[in-house]
Amino acid sequence: IFLNNLHTIIYNSKLDGHANITNIYEFVNSSDTIYVGTILDESDPDPKSKTISFSLPEKAKNVSFLNGVSSENIIEQGDRVFDTSAFHPGVRRVLVSYDFPLDKLNNSLELKSDYSINNQIVLIKKEAFQSSLEGLNSLGEVVVHDEVFYKYEGFNINPGNVTKVSFKTEFNIKKYQKYIPVFIFVLFLVSAFFYIRNRNSSQDSVVKEEVSEDDLLKRIAELDELFESNKISEQQYKTERDALKAKLVDNYKSPK
Repeated sequence: IFLNNLHTIIYNSKLDGHANITNIYEFVNSSDTIYVGTILDESDPDPKSKTISFSLPEKAKNVSFLNGVSSENIIEQGDRVFDTSAFHPGVRRVLVSYDFPLDKLNNSLELKSDYSINNQIVLIKKEAFQSSLEGLNSLGEVVVHDEVFYKYEGFNINPGNVTKVSFKTEFNIKKYQKYIPVFIFVLFLVSAFFYIRNRNSSQDSVVKEEVSEDDLLKRIAELDELFESNKISEQQYKTERDALKAKLVDNYKSPK
């Protein structure tokens, strides 16, 4: 098992004093057999096997798996989160998003992986943060859908490697809530790129969704406005927004 790609987008969080981190994993089972993993706890009367692992910061909040794994198959153990579902030969793409608190005592983020990585990219929103990064090569600024990001990239990364992002204490987090749909659009553009690169190994085409990406983004923006004006509860907001984001994932996974 290895990672063909690990792409990280660091963006504004809706929570004050936090950054939103989204990791896009592209796992590969290069064997011709199903990987069932290793037993987590042999003393458990109903033992489960870990197949792929995710390293998350201790203070991560609002962790959500947007694609590729089912929450019922996720188990936490120490500083790791494990998927316990069998991994068939081929590619599995997983999107993991969480909020990370930033303050004077907690101003650095370590990105870790238990796997070798062919290509690792980190994009940091320029206007949101003053930051620096250790462990990857700086490629300057890039523009994605009219948004400016600092880009860092590395190749052939060894297992256990740590990429450290340091945020200056005078970071500038603003409430760019109206731009959240743009962030989601950028995120899934990257996911679509993964699909195009691996279309030869993808499954047969599926039925195209009736709801367009533009409509979904518009609905997310409208939902944000309702929440900001206190017209809907936080629970309703999170539930409906997660459902719309999941629909976007489905749309971008579907061949056009």
